[in-house]
This record gives sequence, structure tokens and C-alpha cells, in this order.
Amino acid sequence: MEIRWFIGVAAAALLATVSCGPRATPEECIGACRNYDRLMAVAEAERNRAALEAIDLEQKSLEAALERELQALDDEADRMLDLVEDDDERAALIEEYEARVEAKQSEFQPRFEMLEEARALGHGAADEEEVLAGCTDRCLEGRTGKHTADCRANAVDLAEFQMCR
Repeated sequence: MEIRWFIGVAAAALLATVSCGPRATPEECIGACRNYDRLMAVAEAERNRAALEAIDLEQKSLEAALERELQALDDEADRMLDLVEDDDERAALIEEYEARVEAKQSEFQPRFEMLEEARALGHGAADEEEVLAGCTDRCLEGRTGKHTADCRANAVDLAEFQMCR
């Protein structure tokens, strides 16, 4: 019976120590949140690097395809212009060539825009101040302890950050 009573008192004392320990100040919470934001940015960059490299490769491929198409139009226009000597006919050929070039560029434009949208998503444009404010609020409302906030502020990677309790 005495052992149970002793264990109960020890558990209550431990709980009181943990729950009544010093709390993190807003500055300490901000430090922990800034570190979390930095660690998340590093992790996100590593995840997105492969996706962004694939987007860059696709864009280069698309640019090369457009260049080949435009070169073919150039070659055809040069051949046609060599055959025509009348200035009015040459002007009409040049006008037709310019319209075909514009049409070809318009044909490729939606694909270039899709790649730009994918690139923007890959960079993850979150509002940093809003994220920091939300993290700080959770830290203060959750009554995070000073030790935990200090541990999180000094963590060097996400695994270490998540181990802080």
C-alpha cells in the first residue's frame, strides 16, 4: 500500500513540475517558429528540386521544339522569297510568314504557361508572416515550456525539432 501511495505522490509531483514549469515567452516562441520555418524551407526545397529540374527539362525541350518549327517556317519562307521577284508578292509572302510565326508561337504559349504555373507551385508561395504568426500563437496557446521552445529554436533538422518535448 505504501508503494502505491509513494508512486502516486511521485507521479503528481512530476506532473506538477512539468505543468507548472516555466513557460516560453513570445520571443522564445518566435525563435522556435523561425527555426521551424527555416527547417521546413530546406526540406521543401529538397523535395521540390527534382520536380523543378523536370520542369526545366520540359521547358528546354519545348523551346527546342518551337525553335525547330520556327526554323522550318524560316526555311520555307526563304525558298518562297527566292522564287518571287514582284515586290507586292514578296510583301504578301512576308505578311503570310509573320502570321504563321505568330500562330505557331500562340500554339506553344499555353504549354509554356502551364510550365510556369507548375514552377510557381513548386516554389510554394506561402505567406511567411502568416505562417510565423500561426506558429507563435500555437506555441503560446499550447503553453509550450521554455525548455521545449529552446530545444526547438536550436534544432538542426526536422527530426530533432520534432523530438523536442
